[in-house]
Amino acid sequence: MRTKHSTKSPRGAKGGADLHTHTTASDGVLTPTQLVQTAIQAGLKALAITDHDNVEGILEARLAAKKQGKKQIEIIPGMEIYAQDEEQGLYNIHLIGLFIDPSDMAFKEFTQLMEQDRINQKQKILDNLKKLGYPVTLDEVKAFMTGSMMGRPHIARALMKKYPQTFKTVQSTFDDLLGDGKQAYVPNRKRLSFQEAIRLIKNAGGVAVLAHPGRYQHYWPKLFEVFKQHGGQAVEVYYSYHRNMTKMEEKFTKTLNQEAKKWAKKYGLLESGGSDYHAPDKGEKVGGIRVPSDTLEKLRKLSGSQ
Repeated sequence: MRTKHSTKSPRGAKGGADLHTHTTASDGVLTPTQLVQTAIQAGLKALAITDHDNVEGILEARLAAKKQGKKQIEIIPGMEIYAQDEEQGLYNIHLIGLFIDPSDMAFKEFTQLMEQDRINQKQKILDNLKKLGYPVTLDEVKAFMTGSMMGRPHIARALMKKYPQTFKTVQSTFDDLLGDGKQAYVPNRKRLSFQEAIRLIKNAGGVAVLAHPGRYQHYWPKLFEVFKQHGGQAVEVYYSYHRNMTKMEEKFTKTLNQEAKKWAKKYGLLESGGSDYHAPDKGEKVGGIRVPSDTLEKLRKLSGSQ
């Protein structure tokens, strides 16, 4: 049973909100409609669609939710953005915008820039795979795409199909070749500064959230301080590190979430969290991590979306 001071919501619990998920609009494997249906089956009352650098899945998710009835599930529009602060030595930090306006013109311009950057990045990854002895064509990868954006999980699935004896799961493929810092990995070139990313989110009516801070523990406590200084508003303190990161024991999830909660309180930041769902065979499940209703309402109040 979850206590008042728990930093991880119970798996399988009903209600609550999952405020970090991905669809086929970026690097997830479920369409927005499928994700909404899965979230309803999980008993969620609210679901944030937070695809990487685009908002294409939000409209479909809202339409899918509407078909289920107004009180079935709430769809919260969001997006996940990469940011950095070179002066402070903070790189490749993920921020989430919750309750954003998907029609915001600045957001649209940003997503167009990122789309071209991602195309270039994925082609370079395919070039690296060819050099490493695992050639995969663009068409072979596209066969696994149901949306317009190509993600590394799509490349992983193409590798699994073409080299089944070598690549068994999406996670192991990331561990071997595609994960950050691995042999075939190529980072996106376009990065906003903390100030630019947070301003982009807030100008679109959203709440700026520091995603999975435990992934950047080597930057603590500077990370929280800089995030707050630039106008950051909330931190994910509900996150399943041991399910979403390899070689991470469950006890460290509890420790990281507890420590993140302390830093959030110190800097006056609200709490958030979610599953960071991508695929059934990769990481946490939809609703496996969820935030309480009162936490969601605090975030909503901060955004003005009432």
